[in-house]
Amino acid sequence: MQESCRFSITVLALLVVGACGESQAPSLHGPSFVAATIDGKPWIADTAPGDLYALLGPQRIIFSARRQTDQPAAEEVLGVEVGTTDVFAERSYPLAAAITGFATFRLTTQPPGGPTQAFYSTTPEHTGTLTIDGSSPQDSVVIGRFAFEAVPLSGSVEVHHITGQFRVRYTTAVP
Repeated sequence: MQESCRFSITVLALLVVGACGESQAPSLHGPSFVAATIDGKPWIADTAPGDLYALLGPQRIIFSARRQTDQPAAEEVLGVEVGTTDVFAERSYPLAAAITGFATFRLTTQPPGGPTQAFYSTTPEHTGTLTIDGSSPQDSVVIGRFAFEAVPLSGSVEVHHITGQFRVRYTTAVP
């Protein structure tokens, strides 16, 4: 009995770990979220109205996720934008610095004396991929994954590695 109990717990732990891997797409059902890692550190977007969305434009999809931090007081925004005439086709989109697809990460801090911004983006040398794994037009939901490298637009050579997955509602107007 004790042997089968240990086996059951081990199998359950492996199933839970396997279900949370970033290579597996989230379900179409459930609340909106964006979960990422930035240089190996967890990053979870806030879920208040306007913090997470996918915006459909003419031949364009824009994903945006935002969160507030306390230490230091800051706003962080993760954005991915791709050009496509086949909205939410289940496929991968390249992210570079071109108008056809790019990804950004912006950090705005509020130190004494006024806000400062750091802006990071994909480039022709530091690219990535956005993968659409599914969508539900009835529920206005899209799911997928992303992975990209971003460098500061200031010209610094530091490279940030950003990966994650999402389930967000889409709209045709910024919430």
